[in-house]
Amino acid sequence: MGNLPAAAAESTGFRLRDGALETLRGASDCRGGGWEKITNPAAIVVTRFSVQRQVTPGFAPELSVTLAARSAQQTGLTSEVEQRVTGYNL
Repeated sequence: MGNLPAAAAESTGFRLRDGALETLRGASDCRGGGWEKITNPAAIVVTRFSVQRQVTPGFAPELSVTLAARSAQQTGLTSEVEQRVTGYNL
């Protein structure tokens, strides 16, 4: 990616903005342009996105990813999921 160092070019950022989940390859923070929507807020509105890192000495870090959304067209239709993953390469 342009003039980015190799490590930065291989990182991918995610953010919640205006009801949409967005991604940017090589992101170093949540500001700036170039972010692409990966959800369609006309169909679903993402209401929560969080990533929490939990460190246990002697083990790879664990990430808890939470995503909640509601239908943009059907009142009362909501969903929330939490997934835990191990970050072996972090």
